[in-house]
Amino acid sequence: MSRAVDRFQLMRVFQQVARLGSFTKAAAALDMTTSSVSKSVSQLEALLSVKLLYRTTRQQSLTDSGRLYLTQAEQILAQLLSLEEQVAASSHRPSGRLRITAPTALGQFALGPQLPRFKRDYPDIGLDLILSDSMLDMTGEGIDVAIRSVPPAEDAGVYALRLGSQQRLLVAAPEFLNKRGVPRDPAELDCGNSSPYPALLYSGRSGDQRWHLWRDGECHTVAPHSDFRADNYQVLLAAALGGLGVANLYDYMVAAELERGTLLRVLPDWQQSPRPRFAVYGQRRDLSPKLDAFLAFLEGAF
Repeated sequence: MSRAVDRFQLMRVFQQVARLGSFTKAAAALDMTTSSVSKSVSQLEALLSVKLLYRTTRQQSLTDSGRLYLTQAEQILAQLLSLEEQVAASSHRPSGRLRITAPTALGQFALGPQLPRFKRDYPDIGLDLILSDSMLDMTGEGIDVAIRSVPPAEDAGVYALRLGSQQRLLVAAPEFLNKRGVPRDPAELDCGNSSPYPALLYSGRSGDQRWHLWRDGECHTVAPHSDFRADNYQVLLAAALGGLGVANLYDYMVAAELERGTLLRVLPDWQQSPRPRFAVYGQRRDLSPKLDAFLAFLEGAF
């Protein structure tokens, strides 16, 4: 055994003695004899040429040098443990199952279509994907990763990785705009102005159904008139493509349609507040190869 390895062992023994306040307790914690613990501390003091402990027949206490050494030793031992865990984790091919939850629409339009690529890269990782617009209990449901729109509280005991954000866009079919005309001002969409532009509204959540549009620091709030509501974004997308009205959909839902020209932006100079996305998870990613691989995939996907 090399001298460097001996020093780490001696350091561990001294740490236990200092924290437990007893050679006997330290020996029990380390599965050593009391005489071996005492000998290790004496050997460390000899190597350092300094006294670390005051010893009496009943108790031990730290010297000033002992307190300084303990503080630094605990940092070194913590770094060593972290390094050993990282090396051990990196030696394993990512495998096992991951249980993931995401908002329904995000899973259908953005995450789901990209998962085959992840599975091709990591065939040994099994995926359980739960699409839900409810805030599921991660511990109770056994969830490894939750994609959410708000970060967790600092005292929640979980980690959060910001993935980016999505932007809502007002869109309509070209034939709808040819028939109704192209609106030039948000006020033209407001139901209070007898708007000729019916809205296609999402009814899957309660709360404010108005559209808040921004341009150059100015905010215009639209209360849209609607005779078509649905609790499913794919239905709203189909209705927009069918020329039934103006839909307020996320960019990832309509990117392909905008590129093909089957949908057009309405009031493209006006923006809406982006919605952030976070990956929330309960353990350090550097200790789980499968978790680390999936979080890296999410960073690229969003």
